[in-house]
Amino acid sequence: MDFESHLNQIATAAHERLTEQVTELYGETTPDHWGWALRRPGRWVDAYVAMLRSVWEVFHPHWQRAQPLLDREIVRVGTASVRGALDAVLADINPRWRFRDESLLIPDRHPAHFALDGRRLVLTPTVSGVGASIFDPDMADMLWLGYPVPNLWRTWQEQRPGRRQDPLALVLGPMRATLLRHAGSGLSMSQLACLLHCAPSVVTYHCTSLVDAGLLYRERRGRQTHVRRTERGDALLDLLSGA
Repeated sequence: MDFESHLNQIATAAHERLTEQVTELYGETTPDHWGWALRRPGRWVDAYVAMLRSVWEVFHPHWQRAQPLLDREIVRVGTASVRGALDAVLADINPRWRFRDESLLIPDRHPAHFALDGRRLVLTPTVSGVGASIFDPDMADMLWLGYPVPNLWRTWQEQRPGRRQDPLALVLGPMRATLLRHAGSGLSMSQLACLLHCAPSVVTYHCTSLVDAGLLYRERRGRQTHVRRTERGDALLDLLSGA
């Protein structure tokens, strides 16, 4: 379905069901900010659709550039599902999510527990920031999770004519490539966070992936944790630095 048809579908459904859906969601205690919309549902829906159309005009070029990444991610997740390796996908799908003991932990202001109970798990890559997460656990036939498509930064990166790309960054991503290069000096996690200008939790997330891949190992020195390259990490660095 193209976007314009989708907008028309939203407009038709919203005109018919806006009041009903708000009542279903809030019951008799409808928040004040919905008052204007319920008094003039037609005008509210028209304004909402016009806003979506304006946003899409700006966002559409970014969506087009991200399409190859979205297609590749759909194939990756589909292949993992067929091969019974979906656990590995869930373990690395979002830096804010945690997967353990067959449970996916997603930070939320209103914590709750949801079980599949025979429903399908639907994973949808989105064009969004790296920390974004969208989910709908209340559907009868599926549990829907939206997550940022990997390597989205590449769609915004300008390719300078004649500029040679970093092979290690192309394989690991720029953050993990930088971590692997600097791990030779045995820096602490806090030092790496300062070096990369990011939160310590982000460094921990990427280092854990590199440790799991056998490229780094951790050392405990007092109250500090340091990381170093393994022989495999040294070999990969030598191979791709000379590529």
